[in-house]
Amino acid sequence: MISKKETLVNPRIKSSYENKFKLVTHKFKFPNPEEEVLLDVWISNKGFLRKASLYPDKITNLMGKPFYITTISYPPFSVLDFEVDPPVNDGFEFRIVYEYIKKQNMTYKGVYDLENLWGAIWPNGSGNGLSGLVAMDQADIGFAAVYLWDDEYKFTDYSHAYGYSGITVVAPKPISLPGIMIPLLPFAPKMWLSVCIYLILTTVVLYGFSIATHKLLGADQNITNRYSTLLECGFRILGLLVLQVPNDERNQSVPRLIPMRHLVNWLILQFVVITTAYGGGLAMVLTLPRFTPPIETAADLAASGLPWAAMDSAFVFGIKSSPDPILRILTHNFCVGSEEELDKRTSTGDMAFVVERLQAGHFALPPYITEYSMEYLRLMKDDIFWGHCVFMVRKGAPHIEKFNKMVNYLKEAGVTLHWEGQVVREFLNERQQLSVIQSRTPLDLGPTKLQLEHLEGAYFLLFMGLCLSLVTFFAEHIYFRYRL
Repeated sequence: MISKKETLVNPRIKSSYENKFKLVTHKFKFPNPEEEVLLDVWISNKGFLRKASLYPDKITNLMGKPFYITTISYPPFSVLDFEVDPPVNDGFEFRIVYEYIKKQNMTYKGVYDLENLWGAIWPNGSGNGLSGLVAMDQADIGFAAVYLWDDEYKFTDYSHAYGYSGITVVAPKPISLPGIMIPLLPFAPKMWLSVCIYLILTTVVLYGFSIATHKLLGADQNITNRYSTLLECGFRILGLLVLQVPNDERNQSVPRLIPMRHLVNWLILQFVVITTAYGGGLAMVLTLPRFTPPIETAADLAASGLPWAAMDSAFVFGIKSSPDPILRILTHNFCVGSEEELDKRTSTGDMAFVVERLQAGHFALPPYITEYSMEYLRLMKDDIFWGHCVFMVRKGAPHIEKFNKMVNYLKEAGVTLHWEGQVVREFLNERQQLSVIQSRTPLDLGPTKLQLEHLEGAYFLLFMGLCLSLVTFFAEHIYFRYRL
């Protein structure tokens, strides 16, 4: 399809001899880009007079034509600083665009909407931010870690990818478990469940075995059944669990039935094994500190229910329509906040924050992720998702073919990766980069000395036992006093 700004066909000019068509196009080059240029003349029964190309290359040398760009300050992709003189316009994506501008002999002009960042495109084709300016044809190209977004593709087009980056988070660091939980840490939850089930089963078996034994073997013998009730069996099983063997079991002069003696001895051996395993686990817990589980994957982040946040919703454009249940949960938990709001939450331990992992191993960090905030945060091991990084252009952009070729050349030569490292070293704080990377390095504190907090759990159990005993004593005293 040929628009009126491209090739125009003049009205047919009739003469007494022949029909003629003049094919014209606009100059496109600067200055006077809309000036008409005659391509050729077509005459009936003769053809074209000049035999010229009807699709000339008007992009090669644009003679200073303005090329309108839009971006945001998102180092190291793009670096903007208008408060210095001269203003800073840099970044490794900016260098790719600038290389194309120099190659085609153009000049660039910036069109910015910095308040709305990546912005949005509305159903009527208008919008705000980076994507809105491109969709409304106010900018020829937009860039700042743009991914292949479905909704924006309805109104804009994308270049070839020059690389990729991944979206991950820095989440609150694991914290030390409180000392009151130390008695529970030697066994995993499933192990504790198994022990509880085993205690119930052994109590029932001991009670049933004692009743059956005394009915069959002890009816004619004057032997007291010390396991005559479920409550008594339960207390004796709990005593065996902590290796408190009843006195009558240690006294060989007390008459007992042989089957019961064998059963109790076997139970004692089994509880010795359980108690020994618990003691080994307790020694390890007291020696090595224990922490809450870390957030390492997207599944961990979703399971934790922890909100994760950024300054723009563009970070979930790539997953908001995903059918994956984990990504749907993460999209629901995503929050958008201002720089001041998010900066206050970095040390509270109740929110994770988006950072972008680049292809060469560097990170695009928001301004509130600093060395100080990384004392409370830890880099997640995996990416939530990753995507190809592209440039956003308007539909039918005349530059896209040559721009794609240049992007491919730079990518194949490794220039984009070189520029990434160069921009990071020039404009970013490498100590901040290291603080993010080293947040995953475990601290080797060595063996821990026994401290009071390690005994909090044991003291708590003792205190609860004494309180329960005291309450039971007064309850029994009051009950029997008023009963009698």
